[in-house]
Formats: sequence, structure tokens, C-alpha cells
Amino acid sequence: MIFKMEKMVIDMNNKNLLVVIIFLIVIFNSIVYSALNTEMFINGDAHIRIDKNIRITDVKVLEQLNDAYETYSSDYSKNTTSMQVTLPSSESVMIYEITITNKSDIDYEVTEIIEESYSNSDIKYELIDIEKGTLITGETTHIFKIKFTTTENNSDNKTTLVLKYTFQEIIKEWSFNYTGNEQEFSVPYNGVYKLEVWGAQGATHNSSFIGGYGGYSSGESFFNKDSLLYINVGGAGTMGPYTSTHSLAEGGYNGGGKGATDYCYQIRYGGSGGGATHISTSSGIISQLSDKVNNIYIVAGGGGGAYYFSSGAYGSGASGGGYIGNTADWTNVSHRYKLQPTGGTQISGGSGGSSYDTNIAGSGSFGQGGFGILGSCGNSSGGGGGYYGGGSGNFAPGAGGSGYISNKELTNKNMYCFNCSESNEESTKTISTTNVSENPISNYAKKGNGYAKITYIGKK
Repeated sequence: MIFKMEKMVIDMNNKNLLVVIIFLIVIFNSIVYSALNTEMFINGDAHIRIDKNIRITDVKVLEQLNDAYETYSSDYSKNTTSMQVTLPSSESVMIYEITITNKSDIDYEVTEIIEESYSNSDIKYELIDIEKGTLITGETTHIFKIKFTTTENNSDNKTTLVLKYTFQEIIKEWSFNYTGNEQEFSVPYNGVYKLEVWGAQGATHNSSFIGGYGGYSSGESFFNKDSLLYINVGGAGTMGPYTSTHSLAEGGYNGGGKGATDYCYQIRYGGSGGGATHISTSSGIISQLSDKVNNIYIVAGGGGGAYYFSSGAYGSGASGGGYIGNTADWTNVSHRYKLQPTGGTQISGGSGGSSYDTNIAGSGSFGQGGFGILGSCGNSSGGGGGYYGGGSGNFAPGAGGSGYISNKELTNKNMYCFNCSESNEESTKTISTTNVSENPISNYAKKGNGYAKITYIGKK
């Protein structure tokens, strides 16, 4: 009887145990099911999604020499590395290999390497293949090394080193507005850069008689880090002020030709030419670089100045840019003769023109638009600046300056200009457009002052 009672107790215990097991299985399955059907969010340094990020992904011992060893295993997080090493003798060397993975399509640079912990200055460490400014392009890995060495007077042969790395998306675009002065650009990374320049508009008299538009040029070239580029952005031309005698209108910065306004029985307004915009590896405006032509990378020509004489001679300035600047055209009901100012070319300045058969205005030259005539009844408009400047016009508007993309280091290059002559040659490729904007837009002719833009493309 006693035996039966014990057996019954044992059976009851087995049943209770079975119930508990079944209950635990149900709870476990519920948790698993919930986890599989619920989004998981993790805050802090652990990240489920790193495919749009940059981080350290591996640290490992690459080399151990003369009894060097890890005191404790190395560790790393998204942007830190931690190492504890023992170097028993002055010949001991420990080298680690660290991998940074950039899974995004964004380029980053290393902006800081901060020593958060370093416990023994007798043990020296050296960073190999990484420094402040190191570029890590999109969808690549970057591998660098940390090398530990020690000295004979090292009494404590252990050290701990913790380094923190800061990664920042690199600046890819730099813009240069008109300032009236040269601007300098230090190349921040080895790589290919796109150069874009817009020339300046010539002087405008009113909404009917406007200055010629500036041209647009673009191309790509490789530059080494710390190379210096010099940018000169063209200034828009101006109309000469009203005067009872005569006055000069200064040409737009970087080669715009002067305009001459004169009172000769009646007021006659001559506007100045717009300046060119260029990028070079030599300092100076274009007209100062005749012996350094190979250092000029790219030029966008400026437009000629407008002209106005109320008794019958008036017209808009001719637009600049392209392999040859535009020729000036205008209305003239007062004088029989008409010699048109021509645009600058790739080898010479444009010729001056006039409403008369005499008193021909100034021709353009390398980097300089033609000057208007100043004197008794000597009113005229300046030519646009350019690789070669456009001619000036007496009793006439000015012609446009030429662009330039023939530098052999420049690739993927072209020029756009307003209603201009076209070229299919690689070194002078020119496309005519009727698109014009005061804002700098690629492939558009330019109103107002010139502009320049440099864009980092990447390591090609």
C-alpha cells in the first residue's frame, strides 16, 4: 500500500513537470514568433543598418616579431580601435591591420585621429597609410596599419592605445563669384575635377540694347593634392555716364574693353565689354599669361558692350564664348559706311569696326577686348574679354571674346555660347544655344557678372 502511494506521488510529479515543459514551450514559441514579426531598433554604437555608413570593420594582428604579443585581444567599434600589447625587448615589434569599410556611395575623408588613451610613451606607435585628410571613396575599403616599437630604456613593457577616428563627407563643389580680384584654390584631394566657367556680359544701355552675353566652358582634369589653381572671374561691363564732354567706362575685370561716351552735338553712349573668366595654374589675368599659355586650363569669353546714339546708330553688344566670339551688328541710319567689329578667335583678337570708313575702333588682343576711342566725337563700345578679346566698335557695339578649352590636360570638354558659330573639333568643341540665365547654369550663356565652379569627381 505504501509502495502504491509513492508511485502515485512520482506519477503526479511527472505530470506536473510535463505541464511546466509544455507551458515553457508555448511561451518560447510566442516570443520567437513576436521577434520574427517585429522590427528591431538598436540605439547607441551598435547599428543594424550600416549600408549607408562608414565604419571600422576589422582589426587583426598582422605581424609579431621578437616575442611581441597581445596583452589582451584588440577591439574596435564603429570609429575606435583599442590595442593592448607587450613588447619584451627593444627588438620587439607588433603590427596591426585595420579595415575601414565605406558601404555608401558617398566619399569621406578622415578629419581627425584622436588619441583617447596611451599608457606608455616609451612604446612608440606609427600610423601607416592613414592620416588626417585621407580620402575613402564610396563603396570601397581602406586598409591601414599601426606599428608598435619600443626602446631599450622601457621599464614597463606594456601599453594600451585607444584611437578615435572622425569621418566626414567631403566637400565636392566650390563656387567662385565675381570679386574683382584673383581667387586661389588649393586642391584638397588627388583626383579628377570638373572645371566650369562663365564669362561676363557686356554693358547694357536699356532693355532694348543689351550687352553681349558671356559664354560657358567646361572640362575635366586630374590634379594632385595641394596644387594651386588661380581663378579670375570676369566682371560685367558698364555704360559710360552722361557728360557734357566725354568719359570712359572701365572694362569688366579680366579683359573687358573700355567704352567711350561722348557729347558730340548729342549724347552718344558707349558701353564697356564684359570680362572673361578663366582657371589657370599660373597667377594673373589672361593678358598677363602670354608666356604661360600652357598653364591656362579653361576660358569663357565675355560679351561686347552695347552702343546707343538716339539719332540713328544703336545696337546690342555681341556675345562671347566658343571658339570664336560673335561679330557685332547694329542699326545705323545716319552714316553710309559700316565695318563690323569681329570676335576674338583661337589665334588673334577681333578687329575693330566703325560706322564710318575712318576712325576705326581698337582691335582685341590676347586676353583683352578692344578699347573704345576717346576724343572729339570718339564714342564707341568695348570688346569682350576672352582668350583673345573681341574688337571695339566706333559708333557701334563691341564684339565678343573667345573661349578656350585646348589645354591637352583637359578632357570631356565643350563650350556653349549664344547664337554662335559651332565646332565639332575636340579642342574647340562649340555648341550654340539660346538659353540664357543670370544664374550660372551648365550649358547656358551668362547674364551679369561671370562665375566659376570646381567640382570634385573622384579618383579616376
